[in-house]
Amino acid sequence: MRVQLLITRNSDSDLQAVTCELDSRLVLGRDLASPARLDGVGVSRDHFALVPQAGDLLVEDLSSNGTFVNGARLSNRSPVLLRNGDLIEIPGYKIEMSWGSGKSENAVPPPVVSFAATKLRLPLSVQEFLASFTAWELLLIASILCSLILIVTYLNS
Repeated sequence: MRVQLLITRNSDSDLQAVTCELDSRLVLGRDLASPARLDGVGVSRDHFALVPQAGDLLVEDLSSNGTFVNGARLSNRSPVLLRNGDLIEIPGYKIEMSWGSGKSENAVPPPVVSFAATKLRLPLSVQEFLASFTAWELLLIASILCSLILIVTYLNS
């Protein structure tokens, strides 16, 4: 199933179009493996999932900050049936969903982002890798490193 996501960032109205060939569950969020990485406060690493099922498309909220479809908040981990043109909202983003036929056969198809290819994508830089962590995760990592340094220093004295 070919799915197109029109992603609008609320802060600057930046528009991003992503087309995915969906054969199995696809998770979107801050994760580097996400075909459309969604950065920002309130966006979880795995924020929501798109699940194709018998020609239909389901959306499942995986976050603690909420996922909304056409203004209605989804129950956590309870898949909901999407209709063509539905609007998914997460903190900082609006995502318009479309799939299936109804487009002109003469139209040039948009490029397809292969989920399998993006799953294997490595971070482009250290800065991009560090940007995938929240401030709390970075604080936790820093405190663990400091603790390890103190332990090694204590053991060597």
